Amino acid sequence: SSPGFVNGTTMQLLDEGPRWVESDDDALEIERVHEHCSIYTHPDVAGAMLDAVGWVGDADLKGKRLLEPCCGDGSFLRLAVDRLLVWARREANLDEGTLGDAITAFEFDRVTAEAARTAVKGRLEQAGIASDTARRLALRWVRTEDFLLATGLGTFSHVVGNPPYMRWSKLPPRLKTQYEAAIDPVAAKGDICLAFIWRCAGLIDDLGVIALLCADRWLRCAYGEQARAELAKSLRIAAFFEAHDLPVFVGKREVSAYAGVTILDRERESGATVVRPDSLGALSAALRNWRTAAKSKQPQKAPSLRGDGSAILADDDTHRLLSALAEGYPILADAGVGVRCGVALGHAKTFLVGADAEIEPQRLLPYIRSDDLNEDGSTSASRMLVNPWDCDGRLVDLARWPRLEKHLTASREVLAARACVSGRQDWYRTIDRLPADR
Repeated sequence: SSPGFVNGTTMQLLDEGPRWVESDDDALEIERVHEHCSIYTHPDVAGAMLDAVGWVGDADLKGKRLLEPCCGDGSFLRLAVDRLLVWARREANLDEGTLGDAITAFEFDRVTAEAARTAVKGRLEQAGIASDTARRLALRWVRTEDFLLATGLGTFSHVVGNPPYMRWSKLPPRLKTQYEAAIDPVAAKGDICLAFIWRCAGLIDDLGVIALLCADRWLRCAYGEQARAELAKSLRIAAFFEAHDLPVFVGKREVSAYAGVTILDRERESGATVVRPDSLGALSAALRNWRTAAKSKQPQKAPSLRGDGSAILADDDTHRLLSALAEGYPILADAGVGVRCGVALGHAKTFLVGADAEIEPQRLLPYIRSDDLNEDGSTSASRMLVNPWDCDGRLVDLARWPRLEKHLTASREVLAARACVSGRQDWYRTIDRLPADR
């Protein structure tokens, strides 16, 4: 069933850390997960997303509650506090009773959570709030706890954040077991950002709005199909902003996560505003203005999240065309056409090479792209795919393929650091297995 929670729960002061941590090994797993997932949001994008959901200082924030499910360094949290304080000063109401239930943020890494609290406390003190009160509010607002396992949260009017990106299969075993017991099976798969989306969807009130920056694969891949179908029963995609090539993240790590900002709410009458901005500034402007732009458009007849689990992310005209095709014609699979997503490699610079690459021909497969399609329907592969798998789906012995070994070893450091690698023996694997062997 779709997720649902009870209103009106009083928040507690929490600095317990994730409940599944019972040993030094568990603590090391937290460090590993945190290091992998600590990709933070550009402040311009964080501010624009808060604008998009309506958490702004000139709004009426009385009784409103903001949820940040994974606050990290506080990209959203700091700005959210500033806006809450603008409203509170305007209302001449900076007391702890008024502010105490306004914000709930989660961070399961204790050091990172404490840094976020320190930043919050400083902002509160600058606003004239006494140090002890500021400390209590910061502790109340920032919970050192695992959001996916937290209970008794009530509901929220605003949800905003950047959920972690980590494949479900790479979770620490004990954490994975607890998640699978707590999260509906339709959302406990693929990537953990789907579980975050699912949990957030169950925590908004009737007028609530969610804006999440995460990989858009959950909208496109098969692992999200069942979750999309369930979410469609009570939610719509109000707006989608594709940001694949935009610098929406900050930090030293290079991130290529097919990022997009998805806004969800409980309105049912119209479909999505879909925007594909070409710069960070254009993305921020589109987020801030999407409500006004949406009101000026003719409502779409079909929702962007469909009950069959598909998601249509297109402009109005394309949306109507695709909906008409879906209603009037069989799907491609029924017509005998197989469609598959491109193979996941894990490091394209290593596994996609020119036809003249110095690698054994038996370890190369033709790689056809759209640019390789000729007008007469024929193809001419301009690139080759390095294939480290045999016909039984096992990694080949590199000692038997010296030129392949030389090519892969040149990139060993970056290949071995990928999340898809489970140990020293499979450092040269692609994410997907390639069973073809020539």
